Amino acid sequence: MKIYNEDNTRMIEVIDGLENGYAIDQTFRNNHYEFYKENDNLLIRIDSETIGHIEKTPYGTYEELRFENWNNEKVLTVEWLDEIDAHIFNYEV
Repeated sequence: MKIYNEDNTRMIEVIDGLENGYAIDQTFRNNHYEFYKENDNLLIRIDSETIGHIEKTPYGTYEELRFENWNNEKVLTVEWLDEIDAHIFNYEV
């Protein structure tokens, strides 16, 4: 699995990629994302600010993940990076 800058990445690929490493850096729509593990949590940082975490959902498919935005305490079910980006920067995908 390779993750490229500016690609709309499936978030399950990020989770799988972190099984072998500590962090993944990716630029998407001019925003610098960092995905990293801390204890058993997968945290998301945008432009050096930790904004929330991702976890597997207890329901749904393997690809559907739960994203909790710590800034507004909203919880979304997501599959792709552009869904998180659209939520954070307030646009439609």
